[in-house]
Amino acid sequence: MASSLGPTSELPGAAGQEPAAQSGVQTLEPGSAHVLLTNLGFLLVPGPPLDHGAAYLLVAVRAKPTLAHFDPERIAYWTFDQGHAAPVEITWPLPKLETPYSWGTITITDRLGAANRFVSFGGTLVVSRDRGVHGALFRSDAPILSIGGQSGPADALGSQVAGFMATLRGAAGYDSPVRIMAETLTPVALYAAFVLRAVEIYGHPNAAESVSPHLISLLRSERHRLESDSPADVVSGHYLADLLRTSSGTAPPMGRSGRNGRDG
Repeated sequence: MASSLGPTSELPGAAGQEPAAQSGVQTLEPGSAHVLLTNLGFLLVPGPPLDHGAAYLLVAVRAKPTLAHFDPERIAYWTFDQGHAAPVEITWPLPKLETPYSWGTITITDRLGAANRFVSFGGTLVVSRDRGVHGALFRSDAPILSIGGQSGPADALGSQVAGFMATLRGAAGYDSPVRIMAETLTPVALYAAFVLRAVEIYGHPNAAESVSPHLISLLRSERHRLESDSPADVVSGHYLADLLRTSSGTAPPMGRSGRNGRDG
């Protein structure tokens, strides 16, 4: 199901009481993005394990805020620069893009500094422009999850993914094997590495109090699904998970805070 994020406060110059995102969208194409963005600031379709099919984050940037909902003004994410991941920020007018983007956090910020933050395993970014509304469509075959912000709380799994990426970033030193793997794996393989590592860590008796039994069950189900649907990505994910274990020398619980990520 798509995340339906709640209203923000109605203050002079602030966002109004309409939701920032709506549910019920299973597929998105750049050509239809502007129809969906007419009354929205952004739309999140998280993908598995919360939904079926691909994950999407659609963000509207306008020349003037509507004052009817959260009005994104800046989009910060991670892209590829000469083969290496690098942070980038785009604002109005958005550049026309159709390009891969890298794993990490995606942050959308309004003119007042309020922000909504997400975490993604990478995918494709397409920007389209029409009638004063520019739409940035992030698409991934792996989940795109909320890690909280102005329009609602973090997804339950989002904070765990953010913790994993903080660990990954810490281990991905210049030209290290972890960095090389992390920047070359498919989004699904990187997601598989997260799932495999999470099952190992949270399935340990010492970690029983850090996550709910439901979350552990969900992660185990995802492991089985990935092994069935994407065996080659699971093999690559195992390799990255092993590199992370070797580089850290142990397997401590991943961070619970949704504040961590690539920008940590």
